[in-house]
Amino acid sequence: MNKVLVLLDVMVFYDREVFQGIKSSINSRDEEASIYISSESNLPQLKQEHWDIVIADGDKLSDLEAVSHLASKCLIYSSYQLSNVPANVTTLALKNEQFSDLALGKFIELDINKVAFFENEFDSTFEWSRERKEAFVSKARNLGFELVDINRASALVGGKKVGVLCSTDRSARTLIQRLADENIMVPQQVSIIGIDCDPIENEISPISITSIDISPFEIGKLAANVISSYRPANNQFYVPWRLEENDSCTSTEESDCLVSRALFFIYNNYQNSIKVTDVARYCRVSRKTLDNRFFAAKNITVHQYIADQRLDKCKRLLKETEQSVEDIALQCGYPHQSYLYQVFRKNVDCTPLEYRKEHLLAHGAV
Repeated sequence: MNKVLVLLDVMVFYDREVFQGIKSSINSRDEEASIYISSESNLPQLKQEHWDIVIADGDKLSDLEAVSHLASKCLIYSSYQLSNVPANVTTLALKNEQFSDLALGKFIELDINKVAFFENEFDSTFEWSRERKEAFVSKARNLGFELVDINRASALVGGKKVGVLCSTDRSARTLIQRLADENIMVPQQVSIIGIDCDPIENEISPISITSIDISPFEIGKLAANVISSYRPANNQFYVPWRLEENDSCTSTEESDCLVSRALFFIYNNYQNSIKVTDVARYCRVSRKTLDNRFFAAKNITVHQYIADQRLDKCKRLLKETEQSVEDIALQCGYPHQSYLYQVFRKNVDCTPLEYRKEHLLAHGAV
């Protein structure tokens, strides 16, 4: 019979859900196992026992090295990527980059190009919040979004809607309350996305919170599955995929988070030679499912949407830069200049150089 030690705080709802996931995974394998719950404060006594498996909450550990010696199989799960982890330890980290992908995908769907990240004072003290903020700012900047500081009144200058990703639902509620006090309308002026799908925060928020789900139960199941395998890999990630839409960030028509994910991937990669199958693979669905749902939401095929994005980018570069047609073709995902000429003749009824000349003349340039 295996002895499994779980180090977490059973007084916290999130931790209790993680434990239920661990228990469910172990019980589903019909293995005889005794599961014990304790905390790092009891390390001296725990060292006196024999343990086959240890699963620990890395967000609350102060001595990873000591915990790693408790059993031959040790997994530490955390809300961010841990550093200086002992070689014999398997880690399971929350993939914080994914929050940026889902949020920016939603903002692209809503035609929002002005974005911000918000964390309240409490969240800002944690490493996972810093990781989420850095990922969001980096991806938004790389994709050409306008980044603003939502704490400044100037963020709303110009009348453009702002999309905000918050570090947690707790931070989202804080921001929603503050904006309500300032008579700023959510989501008409500011669209807000939280993280956690926290039912309590959603209940007490002035406006129901659109949020990216983190399932602690699934994290617990994954942790137990990974560490129980014959040779567990050293670094694993839990990837959140579900965005639950509520009043703080919503479209006028029914939304589809699969389409949001597809839009983000296309927006981020159309300049490369991506195909519809690449988008489907990223979204973890079949091409048929992607095509059907994308067309239902956007009234255009995925293939045509990618083609339109490339052509629009080409037109902008021809009008706004002096780059050669060959360079522009390669930047926009076309294999070579002659292919771009074919695209322009078919869709614009002129060559790229004729298009550039026409628009330079229209603006008084020579």
